[in-house]
Formats: sequence, structure tokens, C-alpha cells
Amino acid sequence: MNIVNNRYKVLNLSYRIDKDFENTIYIYSASGEKLAQKKGSSFTYYRHVMVYEGDKLSYIMHPQGFVRKSNNDYQYNYLLMDHLGSSRVLLEVVNDSLIAVQQTDYYPFGKAFEHHNLNRNKYLYSGKEFQDISLGGSMLSLYDFGARYYDPEISRWFNVDPALQLISPYGYCGNNPIQNIDPDGEFMLGFITGMFRGIFKGHFKHAKFLKEAVTSGYNELKITVGLFKAGGGQNFFGMMKEIVSRFTWQLPQTLLGFTYANAVNYLSDTKVDYYGGATTVSTPLLSNGQGVTLGSFITGGKDLEADPENALFQHEYGHYLQSQKIGINYIWKVAVPSFLSALRDRSRSKENKRHKYTSTEQDANSRAIKYFYKRNVLNWNFKQNPIGREKQWDMKNIMDKNGQFTFLFERALDAALMGHRSSEPLLEKGSDNLHQPITF
Repeated sequence: MNIVNNRYKVLNLSYRIDKDFENTIYIYSASGEKLAQKKGSSFTYYRHVMVYEGDKLSYIMHPQGFVRKSNNDYQYNYLLMDHLGSSRVLLEVVNDSLIAVQQTDYYPFGKAFEHHNLNRNKYLYSGKEFQDISLGGSMLSLYDFGARYYDPEISRWFNVDPALQLISPYGYCGNNPIQNIDPDGEFMLGFITGMFRGIFKGHFKHAKFLKEAVTSGYNELKITVGLFKAGGGQNFFGMMKEIVSRFTWQLPQTLLGFTYANAVNYLSDTKVDYYGGATTVSTPLLSNGQGVTLGSFITGGKDLEADPENALFQHEYGHYLQSQKIGINYIWKVAVPSFLSALRDRSRSKENKRHKYTSTEQDANSRAIKYFYKRNVLNWNFKQNPIGREKQWDMKNIMDKNGQFTFLFERALDAALMGHRSSEPLLEKGSDNLHQPITF
């Protein structure tokens, strides 16, 4: 359609489109969520999964389709989707049977061969709402992806890419819409590795490999988003400092952590989550209790959770705090010594393991316990993450009656941060500090 005028909001979203003395207006929330569309005196309201035409409920979305209000009854509809999430067939329940009432085929970039029964279903290519409103005698023919609109007629976005992933900020899915998907107009996802992983695992039947493909792609997106996650409890400048630090002061470990997290995601079933600016990636490739922290990326076994009361996360988050503190020195001052120490521990008997008492690990624990204490998370796992001798500590000699660290425990933390023993024994008898004291 030949649009005469298109006006944008601050969030780079179209809010008014004009042609031949007709216009449509979009209304958004402060975060960019579409709330309503106005054409003439008619309003369509969007409330999460519910859509209203004026003051009347039109339909309710659900994961497999939607429920449409029909007179005084509700009509159940189900969508059959392809591997890109595009609606191919609309099924309607009629007398306890499913009847196909809409079928849509697409060119590679999403243009439909022809449209049928748009009054029954507008969620078509990639599962996005098709803008079938008419202006100046022509259909608008855009898809609403959330962050921006897409025009399948020219295979280009209607708005600039907010993530600026490609040379062209208007190119759709890197000009490869068969391999890549873009769930919301912000980040495109590659899912080929997930698809092959599903096939190799014997999931070819029932197309389960496609589910793995989409899951892998979605986790790839979450890992990328993690680059821009900041910890709470700080002002705007503090958050910006934390994020900018990843691309400057912490750049070596950020690159390694990002690459490692994506590699793990491609090779296994992963779970990605966030806490305090850190991105956690749990994977069966690592044993329970094992973790690797590089920059803000924490990769661990299946027991890893982005939870300050999770024992593995408590310790690994301490390594992230070290990374923020010492920056480019983190690799050779913490990561490499910690890796070698853990490697040596594998040949030791259980009672002779020393890795947890080395200066890198003690420092990580002491930094983390102070960080979480300030945020009223007091359930520290001393058995798995000891501060010196684990038998020394219980809550009565960690906290005084005013809720502050006791002098003895504060001294133990300070000693751990300095990487040496205090006058009170911090290490089990016979153990040693395998590394020189860490000086930050």
C-alpha cells in the first residue's frame, strides 16, 4: 500500500498512518505495549490475551489458538502452525468435530498467496496479527511483531531495528527467513542447531525436533539479552556503569562467557535465567555443583538456579563480583587459578579436597555473602560455601542481636578477602592456600 504519511512515537513505534484523508491511530503503554487501535470512531482494545471491539469482548487468545465470542456462546478455534510459528490452518469446533475454515500458504518472506476469512483469524505469518484495516481503498497489510511492524510486500521492517544487529536496520531475519525467526521484532533467532540436536536425540517423530529448535533459539535470545541486564538496588548510573563495564573493563571474560553460554545452549537442553545482573545457564553437560563464571555469565549443572538461596549460585555470583572488581585481570588472577585448583581436587580424596579453601574461592564466598546480606538474604549455605572452617560458624556467632555481623565473623570475611589466615583458624588443619593472596 502507498502510505502518504507515517508518524512515530518516541519508542520508534508508528502511532498514526494517513492516506487519502483516512488514518488509523495506535495507542501504546509507556513500555510500548499496544493498548488500542482507532479507525474513525471504532476502537479495538488489547488487554494481554483479550481483545475487545468497542466495549464487547471479541476473542481470548490461548497457546493453541483462541476462543471467540459468538452471540451468547463461545466458539473454540485451534491453529495448526509450521516450524516458523506461522498459522497454516484454522480449525473450528463444530458439533464436536474440527472443521478447517481457513488455510494460508506463504511466500518465503511472509506474503500470503491469498487471504481467506480474515474475519475468522488475523494471526498469520509467524503467528503475528495481520493489519487488515483499509485506508484509501487499500489494505494496510502489515504484521504487528510487538517492537515494530513488518511489511511482507517488500520483505522489510517498517521501523528501524532497536537492537541494530545487521548492516541494514530494516532487513528481516538477515534475509534468511527459512532459517531464522524473529519473535518480537527485536532479536532474530537461529534455531538450526536446536533442530539437529532434536533429530539426533531421536525426536524426529511428531516434529519434536522443531520444538527443540525454537527452544534453543529462544534461549539464544535470552543469553543475548543477558548482556544488558543489570543488578537491582542501584540508580540509573550504577546500572549503566555495570553494563558498560562488560564491554570495556570486563570485555575478555564477557566475550568468553557469552561464547561458552551459547555453545552450551547449542549442545544441550539449557535453562536460562537472570538475577542481580547475572545470567545463569544450567546444563546437563556439567555435573551438579559444578559452575563456570565468566563475566556476568554463570554456567552450571542442572542444580544451578538464579536464586540467592541456591548454593551454587551463591558462590558463582561471588566470582561475578570479582570480575566487576578486577576487570581484565580476572582471567589470569581468578579464572585460571580456580580452574587448576578444581582440576587438582579431582585426584584428591573427599576428606583432602582443598579447592573451596583457596584464596580465589574464599574471596568469592566472602564477597557474595556481604552482597546478599545487604539485600536481606541471610540463608547462606556454609556447608557448600564455607568461610574458613565451616564448623566455626552458626547464626549465633555470625549475627549479633542487632542483625549485624559479629566481630569474629567480620574478621573472618576480611581475612578471606585478603587471602590470608587471621589469628582465628580460617582453614582446616593441614590444608593450604594454593595461591598467593589476591590483591584487588
